[in-house]
Amino acid sequence: MNLNSYYIRLITIIQIFILSLITCSYTLQAQTILDRTASIQVNTSDKNTAIKLIEKKYNTSIIYSSDILPNISYQANFKSISLNDLFKHFYEGKDITWKEKNNSIVLVKSQQFYTLNGKITDVESGEELIGVGILIKGTNTGITSNLYGFYSLTLPKDKYNLYISYLGYNIKEKTINLDHNQRIDFSLKPNSFQLEEILVTDKESEEDLNISGLQTGTFSLKKNIAKQMPSFFGENDPIKALHLLPGVQSGTEGSTGLFVRGGGADQNLILIDEAPVLNPSHFFNFFSIFNTDILKEIDFSKGAMPAMYGTRLSSVLDVRMREGNYHDFGVSGGIGSLSTKIAAEGPIKKGSSSFIVSGRRTYTDLFVKAVPNNSLNANALYFYDLNLKLDAKLSKKNKLSLSSYLGRDRFGFSDIYDVTWGNQTASLRWNSIISKKFFLNTTLYGSYFRTRSNVALQEEFAYSSRYNVRQYGFKQNMSWYIDPNHQIDFGYDASRQRFFFGEVQPLTENSLINTRTISPSYTRELAAYISYQQEIADKLAIIFGIRYSQYDNTGPGVLYIYDTDDVVSESTSTDNIIDTVEYKRGERYNTFSGLEPRVSLRYFLTAKSSIKMAYHRTMQYINLLSNTNVPSPVDMWAPVNPYIEPQIGDQYSIGYFRNFKNNTYEFSLEGYYKNMRNQIDFKPQANLLLNDHLETEILKGDARAYGMELFFRKKKGQFTGWISYTLSKAIRDIPGINNNNPYPTSYDRRHNISIVSNYKVNKHVDISANWVFSSGIAYSFPVGKYEKDQFIVPYYTSRNGFRLPPVHRLDVSATFYRKMSADMKNESSFNFSIYNLYSRKNTYAYIFRQSEEDRTKTEAVKLYLFTLLPSFTYNFKF
Repeated sequence: MNLNSYYIRLITIIQIFILSLITCSYTLQAQTILDRTASIQVNTSDKNTAIKLIEKKYNTSIIYSSDILPNISYQANFKSISLNDLFKHFYEGKDITWKEKNNSIVLVKSQQFYTLNGKITDVESGEELIGVGILIKGTNTGITSNLYGFYSLTLPKDKYNLYISYLGYNIKEKTINLDHNQRIDFSLKPNSFQLEEILVTDKESEEDLNISGLQTGTFSLKKNIAKQMPSFFGENDPIKALHLLPGVQSGTEGSTGLFVRGGGADQNLILIDEAPVLNPSHFFNFFSIFNTDILKEIDFSKGAMPAMYGTRLSSVLDVRMREGNYHDFGVSGGIGSLSTKIAAEGPIKKGSSSFIVSGRRTYTDLFVKAVPNNSLNANALYFYDLNLKLDAKLSKKNKLSLSSYLGRDRFGFSDIYDVTWGNQTASLRWNSIISKKFFLNTTLYGSYFRTRSNVALQEEFAYSSRYNVRQYGFKQNMSWYIDPNHQIDFGYDASRQRFFFGEVQPLTENSLINTRTISPSYTRELAAYISYQQEIADKLAIIFGIRYSQYDNTGPGVLYIYDTDDVVSESTSTDNIIDTVEYKRGERYNTFSGLEPRVSLRYFLTAKSSIKMAYHRTMQYINLLSNTNVPSPVDMWAPVNPYIEPQIGDQYSIGYFRNFKNNTYEFSLEGYYKNMRNQIDFKPQANLLLNDHLETEILKGDARAYGMELFFRKKKGQFTGWISYTLSKAIRDIPGINNNNPYPTSYDRRHNISIVSNYKVNKHVDISANWVFSSGIAYSFPVGKYEKDQFIVPYYTSRNGFRLPPVHRLDVSATFYRKMSADMKNESSFNFSIYNLYSRKNTYAYIFRQSEEDRTKTEAVKLYLFTLLPSFTYNFKF
């Protein structure tokens, strides 16, 4: 049996297993005691005699209190009747209900149900809080507030003690008499003295719902997490915090690239207030675009992706910008080794509307310009970004938000090279509480990414080029909170994209470069989804989801016709083009579509441990055109077309979750297998720039990734932290590459270890340290060389057939806090960090060159980027 046949059979078995679980869950609901049928004849006025006869006929036990049953005459004569219909015959309209519990039938007095809903906010700023736990004290019943601070609980008429808790805030208790539908908004007060106990929290909970949450591989990064960790050049980056989680790696030393569970850098969906971002990096991928001063929360999913998300295979990074203060004006900021940032916020109309604006800029270019050397002070290297958010509470049930991001990078080397790139996003959101159980979010969004470059290495070949992608869309997400055990989410997303593949123009009058423009490509995408969550029994819960996506290529555009059916192949080139077809604006000439099922199950083993299983399928309709391991500003995105099929990914995961010592410690062990189809790689010496027939430069095949992830953390006390370990493998199998043999991806690492620690000495001093270790990445080394046209050309026999040395380092930091006013609203902190404390020279790459001593010999020279690197950051707030 060959390897491909083995994995096909393995996938089939797992799919049958998942379908069996789904069938069993329905069976658990459908085949109940109440569905049993029997023949019964009864004629008595004694309720106890009647109940005993029913128990005998239906082979069950009935729990009841004689006091609550009505004094009626029990008369019935049925040859075949279900137990449920028999109870209807006796008790319908008599204020009695019946339900199955623990293999018995319970008869109780009918209860009236009422709904409690509202929003939860920060009492000082008025900002809505995400993921706040609202629990019924003394029970396991509860819910968490959604992404917009809304909650809804439907409960029987009674008096309840509510327990409202959220990390970094005082716990709030509230007694309510639920005898009618009520809206109660809660405001929580920040606890300035509370230790930052939880650095990374499971999406579902602040306490023990690590084991009861339904989805695997989902984490929530709070807004203060990055500030507690050692910084890199004085920049606290939340993406680098994600690299310390199991199943996530950076790709190369110091970068913010995201490679999740064997997926590529292009397989992560990144959103800022629901607007997509294509290139989330600054400084050639050493920093991310996320300014910690403006962040509210980051939701990260790498396992069971919710049905509302799609378009990428590996993960979702949903970034939420925080709201401005609704009550008071304030200014905060920071001065670091590399950049300065500042934010201002406050009410527009006190209590009902607010603004926040934040900016960040590096000043390396200012230092460079101060250098007296003319060959150096003409260089430029800087980035900046701006964030703006406006919020208006139109009423208790309606809120309007406008968010915007603008970022730019520039790198210039004297007069011979200059490149700028950046992102722009905007989103307009309307949140509405339609009813006590129904929440609606409507979003209009836009996104823009562009690059421009000027190259003048030689005057006769000087040129300028540009490339950009535009996207705008409209989506609605709806949540129906049926009761604490049932919830339905559904919605849709419609968008259009314009991919401008590039333009080249002569940069000088003497340039021999001719103007050339590649026509834009237009696409549109429509997706709809529905997700149903249910607590089936005390121990078993499930989420079913289904997503339908459709992607259209539309005009204006030109489609090349080839003389072969196998266009994406090793032998196809532009010589195979025999004709072209032009399409008018809006005319559809190609469509891909498909269903993307999702299912997650959780089963309690004990009160403090559970097993979770998940399966999800996603489809991706765009590809990153890059043949390097590090995203760069010259990388381009291209959509699928009649010859390039969409990527399809199926992921299966299973995990064991356990909490210890009153939720002080958490442990999880997860395994996953991911199969990805229609993966692309590039032919040797592929030409990706200014190419309107990319299908002739690529090859396609399959990829698979599998691994095991271990996560152990301590989340309470003065000393907190975690240990994560990942054992993984990522392989591609693409005909025409590596002699048609499977080969590891360039980001394949066998072992990844992270140790994260934080010690809160007191309320003024915080000490942190991180140690990381990673196996060397797969790398292509030449095994020989040959001469062609008087040039030495390296000779390669395998793709990624060798390994770079392992990478490891230790980062440390100390943060000193100072409260400058009695109300704690004015504060400052100073962070001193050392990156790579023991000055490890981690290999970034190798370059191969002719030896200066013997030109017939080739030598490999190791490149490394950083050794010991100290930095500082001073932060303030008033």
